Amino acid sequence: MKKTPADRLTGPVKLKGLKKAPPIITYQDWRTFLSRPVPERPVLPERKVWKSWSEERREQFNRSRHEYHAGFPPIATPALQHFHRQMLTQIWKNMDGDDGACVGGLLDGLGTLGKTTIIKSLGRRFEIEFARRHPAEDPEQQDLVIPVAFVSMSAKATPKDLSLRLARYYNLPLPRSTKGITKIDVTSAVVESARNHGTQVIMVDEAHFINIQTEQGKLANDHFKDLMNETGATFVFAGIDCRSLLFEGMKNTSRSQLAGRMIYQRIDPMTQDAEEWTGVLTDLEQLLVLGNLPPGLLSVNFHDYLYQRTGGSIGSLLNLIRKAAKVAIDTGEEAITEMLLNDIEIDSNAELEHARQQAGKPRTERPVRARRAIKVAETAEAVVTP
Repeated sequence: MKKTPADRLTGPVKLKGLKKAPPIITYQDWRTFLSRPVPERPVLPERKVWKSWSEERREQFNRSRHEYHAGFPPIATPALQHFHRQMLTQIWKNMDGDDGACVGGLLDGLGTLGKTTIIKSLGRRFEIEFARRHPAEDPEQQDLVIPVAFVSMSAKATPKDLSLRLARYYNLPLPRSTKGITKIDVTSAVVESARNHGTQVIMVDEAHFINIQTEQGKLANDHFKDLMNETGATFVFAGIDCRSLLFEGMKNTSRSQLAGRMIYQRIDPMTQDAEEWTGVLTDLEQLLVLGNLPPGLLSVNFHDYLYQRTGGSIGSLLNLIRKAAKVAIDTGEEAITEMLLNDIEIDSNAELEHARQQAGKPRTERPVRARRAIKVAETAEAVVTP
């Protein structure tokens, strides 16, 4: 049966009880991210009190623990603290009003190292402080102030794509097909919006999708510098192995004008014997709300095991521990054990690296899970080997 216009599906649909935040596409999405409250840490009751609760109350308490574990604030790793300190100092300096170009930042590194978390939390910190220092002169216009713009790039992005993403962020009217819109027109509209709404920081995530080494390289370079100059905003880029953004299509980065406008920070996985790794595990175990979590379980007992599983990646670590906590709660065990951790799979990169490490050990030292993972790794390598 052919649908009439009245029968077509419309949205958005609101789902009861679903609290997952939407991706950040517009400034309203960014404000949803900013206003999302940090879940309050649930307090574990005494065992006798727990037993006296109804099944419904225990389920409600467990849901609150799941929400808390999924939504607690970012762990302040040294990499996060360093980048925040350097960039906040630079952003506020850029706002002092000198005539020089605004120096921005580029956060580079492999995946699952927390780059998106670092720049989003940087944007949050800056916007909260900016609103305190520089509110709108007319209180009725406060809702029009947009200090931070946040966009994520997609595959094969061009300079025009960056301007289109920013246009959507500001909710500028765009036709369904943007082929007829020129880069100059959309960029002019973006610059006007940034100025009108007091935008001080423009963050570009997934910056590795901007391939500045192609024929579009020089155009992309000029586009970035034009936006920096005309908006007066501080640009902060983050991406995977994207230092090439600083080369402007050149072989020698020392000749690049863009490199002279960027603070570059590379994030690498944490090292096993460093205080940083122990500190992260200590902070993480203090955040967990479980009935059977002895002090030092993660930072001492599982110190080496967790490093072997995650390779020092903060993203892989959080994924593993959050899932382990969920299983521990749902099963009623209230404990994180090696057996439980062995049964949880995380991202493929971490799993394959763990399997390769285990392959170098005598067979008697390999857990059953590692022996299975080694077979997976060998199969994967056989597939890609010509």
